[in-house]
Amino acid sequence: MWFLSEVSWACYPMLLNVPTPYPSLADAFGIAGYLPIIFGLTTQISPFREAYKSRRVILALVVLVISGAAALAILLPAVARGETSLGLLVSAAYPVLDIVALLIAIPALFVFAKGTFWQPFLFLVLGIVLALSGHLLSDWIVSIGNYYSGHPLDLAFDWGYLSAALGFYIMRKRLVERTL
Repeated sequence: MWFLSEVSWACYPMLLNVPTPYPSLADAFGIAGYLPIIFGLTTQISPFREAYKSRRVILALVVLVISGAAALAILLPAVARGETSLGLLVSAAYPVLDIVALLIAIPALFVFAKGTFWQPFLFLVLGIVLALSGHLLSDWIVSIGNYYSGHPLDLAFDWGYLSAALGFYIMRKRLVERTL
């Protein structure tokens, strides 16, 4: 889904020679891409629900929720100035979904800290953090009128995709090694 989002995002300026509209088909694919990620993370960690009651995990979740809410509270009024209600909803959806994914992935990182899957989850968490940073910063850059297609900030998303892909690759590799 995220690949289709990036392809859609690039097709507007490259093939159609128009700026990518916001919201667009790329945003539909981008937001829909969170559903399998969140479902997969939830399925992966569901057997370890008891570990979510540790103080470290609860503290990490509280810090994430407070910092995410603060970032959104600071950013959204600036974004709201020039947005339609649908554009504002889409602008808020990305960081909110990043935070939801982190709320599942960070405790999983703590749960798997000493096991086989700590490294894949570390890369996945890093990828989601890069995506969250990219979404927050791009919302801010768009709100001040400095964004353009191919902006260096887009590298945060690319590095996030690569980090998450590396995490999934390492996890699959370790699963295959365990079954042999």
